[in-house]
Amino acid sequence: MKKIAVTFLLTALLITTGAAALPAAAVEDTGITINVYNWGEYISTGDDGLMDVNEEFYNRTGIRVNYTTFDTNESLYTKLKSGGGNYDVIIPSDYMIGKMAAEGMLEELDPANIPNAALIGDAYRSKPFDPQNKYSVAYTWGLVCIVYNRTMVDEGDLEQGWGILWDEKYAGQVLMFNNRQAAGQFHQPRLRAGDRAGGRKAERAEIRGPELCDGRGVRQNGRRRGRAGAVLHRRRHDHDAG
Repeated sequence: MKKIAVTFLLTALLITTGAAALPAAAVEDTGITINVYNWGEYISTGDDGLMDVNEEFYNRTGIRVNYTTFDTNESLYTKLKSGGGNYDVIIPSDYMIGKMAAEGMLEELDPANIPNAALIGDAYRSKPFDPQNKYSVAYTWGLVCIVYNRTMVDEGDLEQGWGILWDEKYAGQVLMFNNRQAAGQFHQPRLRAGDRAGGRKAERAEIRGPELCDGRGVRQNGRRRGRAGAVLHRRRHDHDAG
């Protein structure tokens, strides 16, 4: 099985994205193609009227991008473990990097090839899944939250925090993305509450999450950040480290 050459960050793509407003000089085709495996809808492909990042990358470097996407960390892992694909760059979430590194599936990074990585803050380096920064560079970061439709959710119910996901009033109306790590994190406080409260009381245990967000933006520590959608669901945390 071929090891993945780089994990987490396609540096040149980020450089191109950051310089989107600048005119690009014509570059000859280098005959080089890099294979990138990323989450769906992580970069613009031009369908939304914005820049096609891969095409612009080619225009500026002469290097073509063979770009494919996956929907879960586990599907990425299964495909690569079974030899179903060879990639130069992959963008999994944090825990999957640690797993793949431990199994010898990743190659070490060459810092000389990614000089702009030096600009990344210390808070995003030396994480437990890659303590020596051998295999990964932070690509993006975010927070887990609940997004809700204000016409469908009683705002008083939000006092339950994560417990609202188990509120029978919203049975059949909750959407979650397929991520077993995140699902496990939601269940852990509930299970701990069950251990403390003893069975039936656990059903009433209050489980508060770090954030709630509505259509007007994300609430965090009394402030709002960003924008949110209109259906009750979880937004992906992307310490993707995805």
